[in-house]
Amino acid sequence: MNGLIMELKTIIFNLLNLYRKAIKENEYLDELPFVPHREELINIWYKIKSNPNIRLNSVAQLGKTSYMSERTLYRNFKKLFDKELSSFLQDECLNRGFHLIISTNYSIDDIAMELDTVR
Repeated sequence: MNGLIMELKTIIFNLLNLYRKAIKENEYLDELPFVPHREELINIWYKIKSNPNIRLNSVAQLGKTSYMSERTLYRNFKKLFDKELSSFLQDECLNRGFHLIISTNYSIDDIAMELDTVR
């Protein structure tokens, strides 16, 4: 019985942390300055955060799917988030890789393939 209660507490704690993180992200996004294509750039930010993958989220690929030139995408992303798109993508892949290493039994090769960092 105590094990079940501890597991339930852990689940509730994790849910509260996710909720707190989502609120913090929304506050961050609400405070961003206006730049051209702001909403599309925020969608790209969410896309990368939810599925960090080097090949699927390359500047070329994101430019095609958002109907922006690579230069416009790169420039406006930097203006909006004060970080280069490639650096943001790399950081998100590293964070996801770290999470997978500590929370799963995936091999490093499997993780690299999921993040598509193998060249």
